[in-house]
Amino acid sequence: MESQWDYIDGGSESRVFRYDENRVIKSVNLSHYDGNLQMALDKFIFQNVLAPNAGLEVVGFGRDSLGHFQIIALQPLIQGSELTEEEFALFVSRQTIKEINGWYNLGGFKVTDIAPYNILKYKNEYFIIDADYRLSEDEDEVDNRIE
Repeated sequence: MESQWDYIDGGSESRVFRYDENRVIKSVNLSHYDGNLQMALDKFIFQNVLAPNAGLEVVGFGRDSLGHFQIIALQPLIQGSELTEEEFALFVSRQTIKEINGWYNLGGFKVTDIAPYNILKYKNEYFIIDADYRLSEDEDEVDNRIE
């Protein structure tokens, strides 16, 4: 992907490249999902339901240079800024998000990896660009599958 698009950023789960003037393309590995493709795809569904302004569109599958399976997805390019700690606290209070042992409850879903660096603000709108979602507040009840 690096030979086709300009690298923007990445982390343990994905690498992000500028696709065109309106979108980024992400190469998402399965490391956060114990190699379970269904668990990873569920995240895309939850993202689109809970944060549709930063929705993900799966456009393909591939392998990285080490042969690891990747999901290839498009997402809107958001020209916002990462939240400060104060803006994050305000965002959490306005969204009726409740913190539970390091997880957040958002619309009945458990959300982790929701932090100032994974939320962008542009004008007065917030965009959750990368979070991990689960189905239950009780981790023992989470199976991360949609039938």
